Amino acid sequence: MLEKDEPVLRALFIFLLISSLPVQARMYQWTDPDTGTTQLSGKPPAWYRSAEVGPRVFVFDKGKIVDDTAINIPDEERENLRKQALVRAEEDKELAKQKALQSEQLKSTLDQRKQDESTTTGAEEPTDTEALVEIEKENVDEDMPVITDPSIEEMRTLISDWEEKRTQQARELVTPDGEK
Repeated sequence: MLEKDEPVLRALFIFLLISSLPVQARMYQWTDPDTGTTQLSGKPPAWYRSAEVGPRVFVFDKGKIVDDTAINIPDEERENLRKQALVRAEEDKELAKQKALQSEQLKSTLDQRKQDESTTTGAEEPTDTEALVEIEKENVDEDMPVITDPSIEEMRTLISDWEEKRTQQARELVTPDGEK
């Protein structure tokens, strides 16, 4: 059963991974004074830009440092940064909930289609991967660009040919000379 569902699960994982790529949340980095380990988090630590004393925090946004708590700033700006960080953390949390809900809806739609297909007989049934692609097409954002570049198909062909070649080379290494 797992082998049959493996392509579907792989396609679902890739879809979820790709759909989450545009979201680049801020990362907060600090060193835990007790253990000496570096900590990374998508939400600010409790002491970030507060009156409470805590370890130095670096804030990264899209790979660039945007704040360092070792730099003293006016109280008003400090409070503004803290509020922005907390609001952004809540927005990221809400966005993650929405993505999880979309994922759950996608999974339930796929499960429902599988169930419907198993009850119907006669007509040629689409594969699990084809069904997933159809569901993904239905759930695509209108803002997301649709790529219709013919070079993508060429790339898929090249990758497929390369994989076949590597498989054949591996078989030749494993199979003794006289056997096929």
